[in-house]
Amino acid sequence: MKFFLLSRLILSFALAVGINGAASAQTALLNVSYDPTREFYQDFNAA
Repeated sequence: MKFFLLSRLILSFALAVGINGAASAQTALLNVSYDPTREFYQDFNAA
């Protein structure tokens, strides 16, 4: 009984880690600078 419970727990953990790893592999981080937007609105608001 304990072996069955332990094996299900390990299987569930492995599936959760695998699914989470696959989802995070598709995520790409982009470094975006907001300086051009800020400079545009400084000039736009001054006009």
